[in-house]
Amino acid sequence: MSDENTAAPTENAKMMREQIRAVTQQRDEFKARAAALEPLQEQVSALQTQLKTVTTRHEQDLHLTGLGITSKRAQRVLRREYQAEIAEVGDNEPPAFADYLETLKGDQVFGVWFPSDAPAAAEAAPAPAAPAPRKPASSPNAGTDEPKPAPTSLANQYSALKARHGVDAGRMMLEALKKKGLVR
Repeated sequence: MSDENTAAPTENAKMMREQIRAVTQQRDEFKARAAALEPLQEQVSALQTQLKTVTTRHEQDLHLTGLGITSKRAQRVLRREYQAEIAEVGDNEPPAFADYLETLKGDQVFGVWFPSDAPAAAEAAPAPAAPAPRKPASSPNAGTDEPKPAPTSLANQYSALKARHGVDAGRMMLEALKKKGLVR
């Protein structure tokens, strides 16, 4: 009996050691996987930050365009001013972008980019007088040495060449126009 009692604890001890080794091996594998996931988690958080930035900018662009501010330069300046306002506020609650733009409408510097709601200012200015229309010259050929050929005569000449020479009519017409000095 003493042999059986001594053999059983050694077998149990061996099984316990094997189980501890298996658990230790699994723990090491999990640590390795977690270490491999850390860069991915950093990438995900960086991408989430980038997405938030892009979404905010897009919303601001939509709001500015809705107000009639389509100049990219004006949009950029107004966004920078808003960021400066947020930096000045510090820990306090920053104003919403739309509310901040409402305060800028009355500003002397930044108010020029906002379209005015008063069309009376445009109507108050007198309209400039329209220039008198020019009279066409009595003759389109006045002051030239050679009269301009009538378009119908060129068309008729080309038709006659086409009837006589077929495919070569275009080349021959071009040569005739070069001789007359109309084409170089």
